Amino acid sequence: MLKTNYYLNLSVYYFNIKDIEASQTFLNQANQLAEKTPPQNPSKNTTANALIRARFCIDFANHQTEGYEDFFLQDLKYPQTKRIRSHDHFSLTKYYLFMQEYDKVKQHLHKVIEHGNKLYIVEEAKDILRSLEV
Repeated sequence: MLKTNYYLNLSVYYFNIKDIEASQTFLNQANQLAEKTPPQNPSKNTTANALIRARFCIDFANHQTEGYEDFFLQDLKYPQTKRIRSHDHFSLTKYYLFMQEYDKVKQHLHKVIEHGNKLYIVEEAKDILRSLEV
């Protein structure tokens, strides 16, 4: 489990510095290890969810968004921290921007701003909302 999280963190790091290829490599290694390791709590497999979120970032960068809307909408139905919920709303914002569904974009941006507290995505959400109102 620790090694899976290590590779997942490396994937996120390389994604943040815009090295998508390296990010993809580490994410694949994390996925391979996760498949071999059964979850400690099958009803709440946070590693699996983290892997899906990381895969979304890479796929989104490659304009491959199919199937993610259902994951994030389903995930919003379950209790979780405001931070994770805000990130789910922000991921849906990016998805709906890509699909040009601006009413849904605004709806999710307001949720990010309302619940995001001091997360960096709150400022991004405000910027996107301002650009849509122009």
